[in-house]
Amino acid sequence: MLLAATSVYIDCESLYEEFETAFIRALKTRDMQEKAYGIAKVEVSRLEALPKGRHNDYDTRRKIDEICITILGLGISLYEEDDALAFFFQHFDKLSEEVQLYVALKILKHFGAGNDLWCKVYDNAISRGIEPRETLVSERKAMHRD
Repeated sequence: MLLAATSVYIDCESLYEEFETAFIRALKTRDMQEKAYGIAKVEVSRLEALPKGRHNDYDTRRKIDEICITILGLGISLYEEDDALAFFFQHFDKLSEEVQLYVALKILKHFGAGNDLWCKVYDNAISRGIEPRETLVSERKAMHRD
């Protein structure tokens, strides 16, 4: 049992994903989810307004990104995917559009958004000139065959 417990590889991204999933599942009513959705958006605005150049810029950016992922998960749960995706792409770390795309598609799949929305987001990115990583290209080709 000790070997099983200590040989599992869990990266920090997986831990955040599991916490975010548990949080969203704990919000049992639509009203609770809508309140959390609104509060999360306000928190992103508050964090983005903090003065730059402080020792916690990395931590602040990380919090914003994780809240954006939670907002996307809540948006899927609330059937507000378009609004949540627009918010995600506007506020998630903008260092690389390709990374934004990868994370968005990963979260869509994780929260069960369905292939149609996944393909719509992917195809929209292609039309904007974003070059996705090979794993996403292969996944899209597989979906096209189905």
